[in-house]
Amino acid sequence: MLNKNDLKKYYSFIKKNLSCSFNMKSVFIKDLDDRIHEFLEDNPNSTIDDVIENFGAPQEIAKSFDKDNECLKRKAKNRLIIEIILLALLIVCIAVSSIVIYSIIENLGGNITVTTE
Repeated sequence: MLNKNDLKKYYSFIKKNLSCSFNMKSVFIKDLDDRIHEFLEDNPNSTIDDVIENFGAPQEIAKSFDKDNECLKRKAKNRLIIEIILLALLIVCIAVSSIVIYSIIENLGGNITVTTE
């Protein structure tokens, strides 16, 4: 039976040997993880040795990684664009909520009139 720590080490060794951007590494490892989980669903009693036999040693995977892989570049670029859009939306939400909160506080402050009789 395959241990999750074995897979983490496997992915870690691959990441260390890849020479590409963080986003491309993430996309590549995610795709590999999906393929490995499909393999494990079909072969539930597999070990890390079975994974290495079917997918290759971490060094081999890193060496065979094609830096010019257009599909991965596109996925990495899309992921970066999504992250930038989400960050921009977060900044806009913070700015708008700050303005709204400020105006509410300002309106609540109003003038207080004290009269004595």
